[in-house]
Amino acid sequence: MEGSETTDTQDRDTHPRILRWNDGVRQNRGVTGILGVLFDWGDTLFSPPDAGQVIVKAAEERGVRIDPKTARALWDELWAAGKTPEELAKGRDLSMDAHREVWTALFKRADSAVPNVASTLYERVLDPLAWIPYPDTEPTLRALHGRGIRIGVVSNVPRDLRPIFASHGLAQLVDARDRLRLQRTSDLFRADRIGVVDA
Repeated sequence: MEGSETTDTQDRDTHPRILRWNDGVRQNRGVTGILGVLFDWGDTLFSPPDAGQVIVKAAEERGVRIDPKTARALWDELWAAGKTPEELAKGRDLSMDAHREVWTALFKRADSAVPNVASTLYERVLDPLAWIPYPDTEPTLRALHGRGIRIGVVSNVPRDLRPIFASHGLAQLVDARDRLRLQRTSDLFRADRIGVVDA
């Protein structure tokens, strides 16, 4: 309706919590500055290898041919099976030994398609050492670190992840380096774990 629209300035003046643009960043007047950020490690900061391609390559090494679509479908089936309550109840995230044992036992389902592929699948896909940072991981961490924002990383992977961050030159960007391992405590997400104290 003609004359019914209000300007952005009017909206900001009459609605104190409205989102506004400031120095290129959209902000909320009712929200205080960000002091700390917690990231999940896997599939957030670090990416796994292409499991379908790993299966195809492993098959070639064994003199077996498997179609990439079939390999992908095989992996999707294994991954879905790994998310069932029965598999989750096996305690695979309690130690690296359990992690390897439980996942490798599940991967043996693929041995009928690619002989003795279970251990290779674990080593090339699920071992955290095989994962790599996403392209935007480093710039994101550096941007936060440069603004003085504390950074923590949590994961259900039962491995000390500090060497993995260090191998990619990222260790100095994470504040909660002593927390980069499996945690089962109820205070995992307390802000003071990454040096943020509520004033």
